[in-house]
Amino acid sequence: EELAVIRDIAADSGILLDPVYSGKAACGLLDILNNKESELQGRSVLFIHTGGLYGLYDKEDELQPLMPKDQASRLFPKL
Repeated sequence: EELAVIRDIAADSGILLDPVYSGKAACGLLDILNNKESELQGRSVLFIHTGGLYGLYDKEDELQPLMPKDQASRLFPKL
């Protein structure tokens, strides 16, 4: 599920999140926004992307099936 969220955020915004820190944090934030919206009522929310994009390569085998073939080959070129 987290990898699908990472893929959807990348597709919608062009922002890549790593699956270890920023990706998990984004999943948690989306969970709060979708299920506990009242907790944030009247508050400002700031999401800080902490980097860690190299963590994407560790999940290459799991991410590739979630992406269109042309996007997967650009993100994970075979060396």
